[in-house]
Amino acid sequence: MALTDEEKREASKKFIEDYTGLSVDWDNPPGAATLALDRLMDYDTPAGVASEQIDDLSKTYINYAGLDPVIRDLLNSIRKLKW
Repeated sequence: MALTDEEKREASKKFIEDYTGLSVDWDNPPGAATLALDRLMDYDTPAGVASEQIDDLSKTYINYAGLDPVIRDLLNSIRKLKW
């Protein structure tokens, strides 16, 4: 089952927030977050999100290795440093 555009947008926003470690104000987001969101919307599935389902058991996980380098560079520019 394919995601609707709204579900895909929400999943992409959550991905951006999880990747950067920031709580983004989507009414006034940083430019890099907006550009990354636009690029993520061009993909069939949210970046790095994969899922498995066996009967009623499902698991969703994120793989950053397959992330588009342009999107990764955009998000790294606003990523919160971890000490």
